[in-house]
Amino acid sequence: NLKYILEKKQTMFSPGAMSNCPDRFDGYHTYNKCCRAREDTGRHRSNLQRYGEDRRAYEYWSDGDWKAAAWLMREINKAGKRGICSICGKRGKVTADHLGPISLGFSVGDPPFLRPACRSCNSGRNNRMILADIKELRKKEQDGIDVVSWHTKNIWNLLKDKPKSDEEAKIVSRLLRTNLHYVLTLLGRIAEGGHRQFLVENYLHPEYAYYSIEFLGFDPTTGNYDQIKKKRSTMRQYSRNAERYVRISLESLGQYLDKDNRKFPQEHLRDVNNFADIIIEQLDNRNQSRALNKMDKALTTFSDWLVEEFNSGIDE
Repeated sequence: NLKYILEKKQTMFSPGAMSNCPDRFDGYHTYNKCCRAREDTGRHRSNLQRYGEDRRAYEYWSDGDWKAAAWLMREINKAGKRGICSICGKRGKVTADHLGPISLGFSVGDPPFLRPACRSCNSGRNNRMILADIKELRKKEQDGIDVVSWHTKNIWNLLKDKPKSDEEAKIVSRLLRTNLHYVLTLLGRIAEGGHRQFLVENYLHPEYAYYSIEFLGFDPTTGNYDQIKKKRSTMRQYSRNAERYVRISLESLGQYLDKDNRKFPQEHLRDVNNFADIIIEQLDNRNQSRALNKMDKALTTFSDWLVEEFNSGIDE
C-alpha cells in the first residue's frame, strides 16, 4: 500500500537517469515487465547500453586521477548500510556521487573528491545541479581544487557566478551538458579523421594506470579520507590497464558519434564540424601547434554561444 511504499520503498518514486516517471500514485507504472521495453523507452536495453557507453566517454575524457576515483568509488560503495547520505543526511546504503557531474564536464579530481549519497538522492539528482552544488564547487576551487576538466574550464568560468536560484543552476547544467556534447562530437570527428594519437598525447592520462592506490584514514560513513597513498608499479597488468584505458577512451568517441537521436540544439553543429575539418587539415599537414590553437578557439566559441544563450534566457 501507499504507506508501505512511503516508509520502505522511497526509491520507487525516483525515475532515475533514464526512466519515465511513474504514472500511478503508488509509484508504479500501469504497464508490466512484458511490455516495458515498448512503453518505458528510457529503460529499454539498448538505451541503457547507450547510457553506459556515453558515461565512458564522459569519464575517460575528463581530467583527474580516474584510477584513484574508481578505487574511492569502490570503497564508498562497500560501506553498505553504514554510510550517511551527504544530501539528505539519512543513514543507510549509499553509493558514490560526483559533486560536479562528469556528464557536465567536471573533473573526477586529483586527488578524487566523491561524496556518499543514498540511492534515491543519487538517482533523482541525475545530471542537474542546484545552486548549493555550484556554491560548493566554487568553494572547492577557493581551496585550490580543480573541479572542471580542460574542455569545460572556459564555459564554467564564465557561468559559475551567474546563477542566483536553483532554476538558473539547472540552466547552467543544461548548457554545460551541451558544451560537452560539442566537445565529444569534435573529438570523435578528429578520431575518425585518423588522428587518434593527437588526442591520446594531448588529452588522455594513461599514466594514472601505473599506480596502486591506498586511502589512509578512510571513513566509510562519510567517504572522507586523510591521505591518498600512491605507489608506482611496473607490473605488466598495470601496463595492460593503461592500454585498455586508451582503447576504451577512443572507442567511446565512436560510440558517442553513432547515436544520432540526441536532443541537442542543431544550429551550431555545422560550425562544430567545420572546426573539426580545419583541425584535421592542420594535423594532415603535420602542424600540431595550429591544431591545438584551433582547438582552443573552438572551446572559446562554444562558450560564447552558450553564455549568450544563458543571458538571453534570463532576460526573457
